[in-house]
Amino acid sequence: MRREKKPVQYWGSWIDCNTAEAALSRFRSAPDVPAELIITANTHGGEKRADPLLPEIEAPMPTLAEQERLTVGFANRALGGTVPDRRIRYYVLGAGEMRETTAWPPPESQRYRLYLDEFRSLDGRPPAPGLDSYEVDASASTGASNRWCWIDRPSYPDRRDEDRRLLTYDSGPFDEDRLLVPGITIG
Repeated sequence: MRREKKPVQYWGSWIDCNTAEAALSRFRSAPDVPAELIITANTHGGEKRADPLLPEIEAPMPTLAEQERLTVGFANRALGGTVPDRRIRYYVLGAGEMRETTAWPPPESQRYRLYLDEFRSLDGRPPAPGLDSYEVDASASTGASNRWCWIDRPSYPDRRDEDRRLLTYDSGPFDEDRLLVPGITIG
């Protein structure tokens, strides 16, 4: 792919296993390759939206017809010799909209580091050094309709009781929109 520099189109979903991160990794690893990346919050087949922050909306974004138009249009342009601009279209969880950027993370985003603290929460202040231990509770579960077991549409109802049996870290609500890019830095 890098040697030939042929145009490529990648699709991924924030909700479908690790497909969004895999597509972003491909995009970043070949900066000279003309690439179009589309990240949705749809189920594996793209036929339903699975945004956990908007559970009442099932219509996929983009729609199936738009997915087909984007895929076929890209192929036709590439076969016709048109080199696409490198760009990423991504769905914003909870906002129900697509945005576009040419780099990841988007240039306008700011880094915001969250630390694990002694109260099993995420905080912007570095904590004192410490250690959390957890004895695995094999009966704890993500439920029968999680993203690994339920291809149609995952569902995550109120998790508070189950989370008490797991090692979890939660933040409070943010006072403004934030782009959270997963990653762990150990130093």
